Amino acid sequence: MKTKLLRILPVAALGLAAATMTGGVAQAAVPTADTVVASPDTVQSCHINQNNVNYRSGPGTQYPSYGQVHAGQPFDGRMSTSGGWILGNLPGIRNNVWILGDYVTC
Repeated sequence: MKTKLLRILPVAALGLAAATMTGGVAQAAVPTADTVVASPDTVQSCHINQNNVNYRSGPGTQYPSYGQVHAGQPFDGRMSTSGGWILGNLPGIRNNVWILGDYVTC
């Protein structure tokens, strides 16, 4: 059986609440610099609005680029942001990538 490892990326002061499960009951928690706020129900259908847009492993140009996408490419963006970068999935290409919000239209 394959086990997926999730990497928690730092996101500073989102002002959003995250939920955790304790004994089967969801409890709100304030995000810290060590958490990313995202859940499957916060996904928005978006698209890339320019050509040659890098998608990266983290929220910034210091993170490696996995490749480039072009205008019209669907992007399932989450409510996770960091410094203007949006975490999301590129259907058919790669999941859990970061794209600068300037290049995403939702």
